[in-house]
Amino acid sequence: MYRVRALTGRLAQEGECRALLFYHTDRGMQPLFSSVYCIDSGAGAGQYNMDVDQQFMHFFSDGLFQDRFGQGCCLWRFYSWSPQAISLGRNQNAAEIDRERCLSDGVDVVVRPTGGRAVFHADELTYSFFAATQHPNEVIYHMVHNVIARALAGIGVVADFCRSQPDFRAHYASAASVPCFTASARYELQIDGRKIIGSAQRRRGEVILQHGSLPLSARHRRISRYIAGGSRALVDAIDADMERKTASLDEFTDAGYADLVPLFIAEAGAATREGARVLTLGDIEFFEGQHKIENFNRNQDESGIRHQTASCNDTQDARYEAAGRENCHADRI
Repeated sequence: MYRVRALTGRLAQEGECRALLFYHTDRGMQPLFSSVYCIDSGAGAGQYNMDVDQQFMHFFSDGLFQDRFGQGCCLWRFYSWSPQAISLGRNQNAAEIDRERCLSDGVDVVVRPTGGRAVFHADELTYSFFAATQHPNEVIYHMVHNVIARALAGIGVVADFCRSQPDFRAHYASAASVPCFTASARYELQIDGRKIIGSAQRRRGEVILQHGSLPLSARHRRISRYIAGGSRALVDAIDADMERKTASLDEFTDAGYADLVPLFIAEAGAATREGARVLTLGDIEFFEGQHKIENFNRNQDESGIRHQTASCNDTQDARYEAAGRENCHADRI
């Protein structure tokens, strides 16, 4: 049984939160998605985790998932990382990370299919969300974080939305911007002004992938030790920034991965009559052969770990980065 520590922050009004799961039509309020599916794939190596996210995106792009489970559906995936890893935004300069030190410490280095900045994945819960939808990126971004906020409220942890948008052009010009968690985008979740979850999107036509990282402990702040060529002053500045601007769940509750996933699943399905359906490995076996995807069981057997941690992050389109313009919700291709 988990124990709640301090209750801080402010959740948006109940009516506002619930309304984010619906949209207006001629027939009145309708759920954003007609059916919700979830899968808990447990802990995996960094490249495997990113490959699976990309494969599920392909399943939606090719219509395989919709053919199997129905039009208007969406999928949530929950997972963690073993061994610990650093993920880079797909347009981030890989030279910003000290790969030799990562190799020496047994830290994987991978590139996410989404944009944003570097994240150190240690003790965390990572989610991914997939759908084929015409709803704007911002609507999905807001809705996904609303589900997470409601799940956290279920364990007594109250978070609210970041309402402001940082100047990413100025932020990315700083050497201290290498880590994702040093800046919050609009509609990301905060507790007392400190970032508790970081997310990123990528869109291919109507298909959207959003994934994000919820730190369960303060270990995500250790990313400063892996900044390539970082001076003592830079490392100290990043450490101070992370201490001031980020939070981790263990500050507020003893709830862990196994406690959180059922709450996420319940809230994800709250807008549908049937609730969320939890998929098993057997439910997705038919995809094999149509797209190459590793067997979840084999990955879990190799890692020796099933339910521990997770992650991902930030949101910025490379074309907007290059132009110095802000687009804090998606990479588009």
